[in-house]
Amino acid sequence: MQPYMIGWRLSLASSIENENKLRQHRGEDEAGYRGYLRRMMEGEGYVVIDRDGTVVDVLGARKGSLLGGWTPGHPIGEYLDGSAPVERAAAACRGMSEFPLTLGGVGVLASLEPLEDRGCCVMSVRRIESAAGEPGAAALEGNDPFDRGPAGFEELVGTSVQLARVRTLAQRAAESGVNVLLAGEPGVGKHAVAKAIASSGAHRSGPVVVVSCSAIPSSSIEVELFGCEYESGSSHAALRRGLLEQARDGVLLIEEIADIPLKVQGALLSAIEKRATLRLGGTETIDLGSMQIISTTSCDPAGLVQEGKVRRELLTALAVITVGIPPLRCRRDDIKP
Repeated sequence: MQPYMIGWRLSLASSIENENKLRQHRGEDEAGYRGYLRRMMEGEGYVVIDRDGTVVDVLGARKGSLLGGWTPGHPIGEYLDGSAPVERAAAACRGMSEFPLTLGGVGVLASLEPLEDRGCCVMSVRRIESAAGEPGAAALEGNDPFDRGPAGFEELVGTSVQLARVRTLAQRAAESGVNVLLAGEPGVGKHAVAKAIASSGAHRSGPVVVVSCSAIPSSSIEVELFGCEYESGSSHAALRRGLLEQARDGVLLIEEIADIPLKVQGALLSAIEKRATLRLGGTETIDLGSMQIISTTSCDPAGLVQEGKVRRELLTALAVITVGIPPLRCRRDDIKP
C-alpha cells in the first residue's frame, strides 16, 4: 500500500547511523583534547614569548614553580638549556608539542601555541618523570591495556563461513606472532578479535599496550610512541618511556593507523624493521624483542595507500596477515547465536 515506505525507513536508519558515528568521533576527539589540556594545566605555568625569543610575560607560575625566576625582557636562552628549537619555532610563529628540554637541571616538556595575530607564542612547561622516579615529577607514562580474559577465541560467537575465516586467520596470527591488520567498519568487533589474538597467542604472557591514535593530538604521537630522554641536573637521565618500549616482547595494539602523521609513520617503519627504537633526544638503542603489532583501520587498507594517508611500506610491515571483518549484515547466519 505504501511502495516508498521501505526506502524512506532505510534512508532514515542510515541518517541515524551516520549521526551516531559523528557523535562518537566528536566524543573521542573531545576526550583526547581535554586530556591534553589537563596535562598542560597541571604543568609549571605559561610563558609568553615574542618572535625574538624574549620573555614578554609569565602566567600561572605557582609557588616553587620552575618558572618562578623568569623575568620579562630576558631571552629564554638565559633560563632554558637547548632553547634553539623553541626560539626557531617562536620566530616562525609555529607551534610545537611536548619537546624535551632542560630547565634548571630538571627535565621538562615544552609546548608552544602560536598567536599569529599578536606576533607571539605561549609556551607551557611540565616536568618529566626521571628514571629514579624523583618526587614531584609528573607521571607521563600510562596506558590502560584491555583486560585479557581466558576466553580467547570463544568470545567470537557465530557459525557463519565469514566468521570462520576470520577466526582461522586470527588464530594463525596468534600462533605465529606476526604483525596483523584488522580491517572493518566501526562496530564489527576489531577489538574483540585483537583481544582474542593477544590472549591466545605467542605473546600472551607479555605486556599489552594500546595506542588510541584518535585520542592523542597528532603533534604528541611521536613522543607517545618513542618516548624522550636527555640529561637532567641529577645523577640520572630524565626520560619518558615510549609505548613501543613498554610493549617489548608483548603486544602493541595501534587503533586506527591512518591517524598517525606521515612523518611519524617513517620512524615507526624503521623501528619495526630494526626491532629497535630510539627515544627522542636519546642515544641508546632500545631492543623491542619479539613484539607483535596488532593494528586496526575502519577504512579499506588499499584505499588508505592510494589516498596517501598510510605509507605503502608501513602497511606491508603491519599487514603480514590481514583480517577483514565483515559486518553482521553480511553474515546473517550469526544473528541468532
